Amino acid sequence: MKFGVCLPNYGETGSEDALRKVAIKSEELGYDSVWTTDHVLMPTKSETPYESILESVTSLAYLAGITSKVKLGISSLILAMRNPIVTVKQLATVDNLSGGRLMLATSAGWNEKEFDYLGSNFHDRGRRLDEYLQLLRTLWNGGLVRFEGKRSRITFDQAVFEPQPVQRQLTVWIAGNSKAAMSRAITYGDAWHPNVPPLAIFKNLVAEFRKLPGGERKPICVRI
Repeated sequence: MKFGVCLPNYGETGSEDALRKVAIKSEELGYDSVWTTDHVLMPTKSETPYESILESVTSLAYLAGITSKVKLGISSLILAMRNPIVTVKQLATVDNLSGGRLMLATSAGWNEKEFDYLGSNFHDRGRRLDEYLQLLRTLWNGGLVRFEGKRSRITFDQAVFEPQPVQRQLTVWIAGNSKAAMSRAITYGDAWHPNVPPLAIFKNLVAEFRKLPGGERKPICVRI
């Protein structure tokens, strides 16, 4: 069993000093990974700690320079509200800067107002995320790449995505407790990454996931 630490890149305790100290101490204590949380532009009075937040991907670039062993992850990146090509380029850059230590959890997202602020369609976010995950895998292979999107209308042929990431395959966990997230984890992910609700409910969710075709073999990596 491996353990990771969610870093304080948000809320009242979120700061460069806290981010640095917790990441370095986590590495010293032998934790497997450290994780930033992702939001960009939250509405005021959201009743969340995410109105003040350091951006998740660029925070990992900073952490790549002050750590040497611990894996660097985002839990979870809301890929569907971002430009996917720019985001995959950022992730590949972090993988290069860290010597191949990047991990990723991604989900469809939940805050409709944040999608609106970023000019992204909230209502087809799941279908676009599926397509963006295929785009991520295509770009991550590097070299001359071709892609023809349907939901996103992203199309390119003989495009160059260099330098290639250090890791030949990025570990991608699919976050979320819904049936759609479970199915997405089986189809596109290396693991299912649920939040843990009350244990009685979580036990039922795990049982439901294990009953899905392919779910019996897929790892479950929880966020507590």
